Amino acid sequence: MRKILLISAAFFSTGVFSTGISFADNSSEVKSVNDYPTQARVEYVFQCMHKYGTKNNYDTMYGCVCAVDKVAETIPYKNFVATSTLAVMINTPGEKGGVFRDAPGGRKAIREFKKFIADTEQSCGLRKKEKS
Repeated sequence: MRKILLISAAFFSTGVFSTGISFADNSSEVKSVNDYPTQARVEYVFQCMHKYGTKNNYDTMYGCVCAVDKVAETIPYKNFVATSTLAVMINTPGEKGGVFRDAPGGRKAIREFKKFIADTEQSCGLRKKEKS
């Protein structure tokens, strides 16, 4: 039985960020094959290529395309957006960042999300270049 990672997150009108992580059996789940907009996929690939330091390398581009496809197969787009937003916003200094830093389960969700992304990118052959 195949298990997929579901990172569910929702903003409530109160401004509180609630995060829950669960593993669900997808055997009975009907999923959209392509719920990631093209622009989101392109932005992921550009950021990925920048991250791996080779902006004009086809090998890196194909690895990044592979990674975004695997991410899209595993995490629904709205959950990807919510969790990646939390991962960025948790570093916001001062009171404004408090709602993100203090979100119940937020830090755990970010750790698992970052590990999932790193593992996915590695499985697609992406490796950070060593600085010379």
